[in-house]
Amino acid sequence: MYRAPHCVVSLLLFAAVGVAGASSGASELPDRVVRAELVHAEANTGTSAGGHVALRIGDDVYEYQYVAARDLLLLERRPWHEFHTRYAELENRTLQRLAFTPMEPGARALAGELDRALIAQGRQLDRLDARALELRVLRALEAGRNRVEVPYGRWVAGPPESDAGRALRAAFDPNELAAERARTEALLHATVLRVRGGSAEAGAHGLGGSGSAETLRDGLWRLLALQALEQSRGVGPDVLRAAVGPPLSPEERGVQGVVGREQAARIRRLLRSPRPDAGRAMLIAIARHHAAWHSNATGVLHVVDVLEPDAPRVTPGQAHRSRRPLGALDTRFAALERDARARLGRGATGDVALRQLEGAVSHARELRAYLEGGRPPRLAAGAGPRGTQPGLARLPVVQATPEGLAAARARAGALHDEAEAALEDGRRYALFSRNCATALRGRLPGEASVFDFAPFALAARVSGDADAVARDASQREVRLAAMRAREGALRVGLREANTITGRIHRDTLQEDAFLFYTDDVAWPLRPLLGLANVGAGLVGTLAGVVAVPFDRGFLVHAGLRGIFYSAPELVGVNLRKGRFVLSGELDAGDELLSSRPASGPGTARP
Repeated sequence: MYRAPHCVVSLLLFAAVGVAGASSGASELPDRVVRAELVHAEANTGTSAGGHVALRIGDDVYEYQYVAARDLLLLERRPWHEFHTRYAELENRTLQRLAFTPMEPGARALAGELDRALIAQGRQLDRLDARALELRVLRALEAGRNRVEVPYGRWVAGPPESDAGRALRAAFDPNELAAERARTEALLHATVLRVRGGSAEAGAHGLGGSGSAETLRDGLWRLLALQALEQSRGVGPDVLRAAVGPPLSPEERGVQGVVGREQAARIRRLLRSPRPDAGRAMLIAIARHHAAWHSNATGVLHVVDVLEPDAPRVTPGQAHRSRRPLGALDTRFAALERDARARLGRGATGDVALRQLEGAVSHARELRAYLEGGRPPRLAAGAGPRGTQPGLARLPVVQATPEGLAAARARAGALHDEAEAALEDGRRYALFSRNCATALRGRLPGEASVFDFAPFALAARVSGDADAVARDASQREVRLAAMRAREGALRVGLREANTITGRIHRDTLQEDAFLFYTDDVAWPLRPLLGLANVGAGLVGTLAGVVAVPFDRGFLVHAGLRGIFYSAPELVGVNLRKGRFVLSGELDAGDELLSSRPASGPGTARP
């Protein structure tokens, strides 16, 4: 799970509204001249204080993001419009684009190199997760347990013999299911869990052998899906979400029937498929079939929840201060839900259409639960059906001595550590030696400099070799320019210079206590305004001490942050730019969120 930035509501919006667009697939550059650009995002508060750099090639952006759960800096790829929405609009950071490879084949070759690095990184992550599951299996066997926790289990964690489960089971031949379950159990036993003579069998067919961890994981997913089909098992209580929109029309009920039949047909194909991950796909198809069945039976649209059950939530203090922008988001998600339902009604029942509908409904329900009942909303944690809450899979019977299992666990542990070391090699985050700038500098033109660890220094070095330089204004700059054109520069300048009379940020969640914006003022005015900002932070901290019983320390935190990020202004350096929860003003009639943010952001670090 990624470390959440300080502006949690912006992260909720940024990660969630990606449901409005299809998820990006493999990078495919069009048959035209493409440019490679270094994109430099100016600093802002929080983890953005050092700035950020990324590579844009065609319509894709490649960037290195810090993943807190693994303490690693990992390569990611996202569409340009998502990157621009996050940094220029939501995070309010000016972007500088330096084009340094205007002609082919340089840009295409660089994109191919980065795509290969992404594939290799994904394989290493997958291998490590499979090794971790292998260790859990062995520990369960050593403890005398015949069940093990497997991710994706929450899709089939409900009660056996549910109505939806019986309806799905009727579409399958019981003998075929039983035969496939027996085959899967035999495969797990013979290929992965075979222990003989008190010691683990080595090699490709032994526990801990080459490929055994992936085989084990895929086999357990398949076993969970088969058990759910045979037992008519329902989904877990936290899997389905009812839509906030109107009841289904007769025509929409008919579409839900089509969706259910399509998912059953997909499961039948997967039963005969040689795909290693067929079990995982079956689990998702089972959950979607149950959602369609409940929709048809109740007349209320149900979808699979895409939010993790244990995803971090907005704190009560933050939620209280963000009620109005979250209410506007609720309106926007309701519109997204209507649009997704309309596409489904026109026959778009494929995977992309279902993901869009699931994302819109999941987030709309989350925000509605907060607005109606006061429960702080979860942050988004994914752009498609996925579940890390474990479910229990029954293990095949294994005849083994304690010594044999201990030896197998030791071998599996060594392989897990080896996979972890291979993943961490060259990916461990370090402020000066391994960050978003140093990870890219070897791929850029010009002679490397000792100062390239700083994003702004790397951008300055590349600008000398750039063929073209472009600047994308921050959201605040865009809105200030529009206001000046309507109302006049002096009036807007005086009103928008502070947080009391300013309108641009009035409905965003201010992260720290300050009075004046200093990003568009220079010496000697910036140090004077910075001194006033430090004073505002100090007052906020003292007031927060009194308010701790009511806001759980939110105001104290805001005051301390105000002091910390205002201090550089005393010497003429501006970090704070402000952030936005919504793209577009909240005045009546304005369109909310016209662009499409990305899904699943990491934490950008310098």
